[in-house]
Amino acid sequence: MLYYTPQIWCSDDTDAIDRLRIQYGTSFCYPVCTAGAHVSAVPNEQNGRVTPLKTRGITAMSGAFGYEMDLGRCTAEEKTVIHQQVKNYKSHYDLLHYGDYYRLSSPYQDGAFTAWEQVSPDQREALVNVVFGGVNTAPLFCTLRLKGLNPALQYQVDGTDSLYSGKALMNAGYPFPQVQGDYPAFQIYLRAVE
Repeated sequence: MLYYTPQIWCSDDTDAIDRLRIQYGTSFCYPVCTAGAHVSAVPNEQNGRVTPLKTRGITAMSGAFGYEMDLGRCTAEEKTVIHQQVKNYKSHYDLLHYGDYYRLSSPYQDGAFTAWEQVSPDQREALVNVVFGGVNTAPLFCTLRLKGLNPALQYQVDGTDSLYSGKALMNAGYPFPQVQGDYPAFQIYLRAVE
């Protein structure tokens, strides 16, 4: 297929939670940067699900990112979020399109969350994405073991003072932040520091 076109459309289903399974399966056959993935309006036209704009953006960012909604109907707050999502996508474009893709959990087996990661070829940058299917009133402490990092390097998290070794992130894992609401998501950017 990619011989004829640089991008594929893997499904007409644009619901972010359904897309976790669709994009996970598609990633076994196609590079993630070739699969069209769009943020659509809520409630979703196919199933009526209401998913946060942040979650829809993170899910779509693991493909050929775009918007499939009437931006004229967005609130000022939503337009601010969309502007930030586009800025974030552009700043991580090379990482998203040319980085190594790692499936950290399966939307079919793990249930509580779906996680994936893109790591730069030189292992100096990574973008980690996590989408929750739901939250509990008393969530357990959980860590996510990352892949593809350099165990000898120290990684800065989202430009903060938080540093983790690649070895610790791949063996002990990154601690999940506390999340609330329906279908929450988070994304962290790791950059190696000297």
